[in-house]
Amino acid sequence: MASFKASFPSERASVVESRRRLQEFLEKQGLSALQVLDSLLAAGEALTNAVLYGASDEGFLLSCDLEDGALTIEVRDFGPGFSLEGKGQYIEPQQRSPGGLGIYIMRVLMDTVTYQTDGKGTRVTLVLRTGSATGKE
Repeated sequence: MASFKASFPSERASVVESRRRLQEFLEKQGLSALQVLDSLLAAGEALTNAVLYGASDEGFLLSCDLEDGALTIEVRDFGPGFSLEGKGQYIEPQQRSPGGLGIYIMRVLMDTVTYQTDGKGTRVTLVLRTGSATGKE
């Protein structure tokens, strides 16, 4: 099993830094270029949400595990949490507010997307089946 874990402050610059560190980890694991790009885009949406909607003095955590042909990325913030009601569905561009496609994008790119939210924050778990323990198919 290969793992990566880091914490970051709740700042916009942390989204860039956390994505860069995640990319380095994923590329070392032998994932295909498409798997890396899809994972970075989906994780980037979760990371952005953690900063925009889950900001706290505790920052956010990013962890990633590659084991038994599955890549699991987890983003955990310590903010107030939010309701998922009506989120993650496709909405015609003229009917949505600016932004608003992050959860939908995560669900399209990853095999599984789960949310746990409570008064202590939100945990987003993204899973991509890679086809092998190393990511190489």
